[in-house]
Amino acid sequence: MKKILCIIIALLCCMSTTYAQSYKKVKVTMSNGLIIKGTNATIDDESISFVNGSLLKTYPMSDVLMVQAREGKAAKWALGCGAGCLAFEVIYGVARGTGTDINGNTQSTGNYILGAILETAVGAGIGAIIGALTDREQIVYLKNNSSMLDNFQLNLTKDRLSAQSPVINNLTLSYRF
Repeated sequence: MKKILCIIIALLCCMSTTYAQSYKKVKVTMSNGLIIKGTNATIDDESISFVNGSLLKTYPMSDVLMVQAREGKAAKWALGCGAGCLAFEVIYGVARGTGTDINGNTQSTGNYILGAILETAVGAGIGAIIGALTDREQIVYLKNNSSMLDNFQLNLTKDRLSAQSPVINNLTLSYRF
């Protein structure tokens, strides 16, 4: 019973800690309008740290208006396309076996390996280009200066078309997005 209680307390302590989020590339917009780009960013509840040039910069989150981050898809796409091309060449080489090619010429193993490496490199390059083109910046932090209730607006107006006409009361409720 004591062991179970200790395990539960340890799990609750581990779950209560805050974890920092990390991103490959960030664009930080400060409250004064300054935009700073950086790499290897870490965001926690109190501050953001990232590398700008060769310097590690840290700013409190109270000074940050917005943080945009990129996922870093280029490496994933390069790895996937390169591995796909290599797998195709391996399967093709095993299925074809050794011997002659389509034209009847004998193929050496060295030429085949060189061609497989070249195709893998080209596939990885194409994957890196696709990943870089599809990687968009996403907003990961946005400072909210107002509550949702501040965006509601209630207006009461009185209109009278002439001195003899009755007073018309207009009540409008609007929400500002």
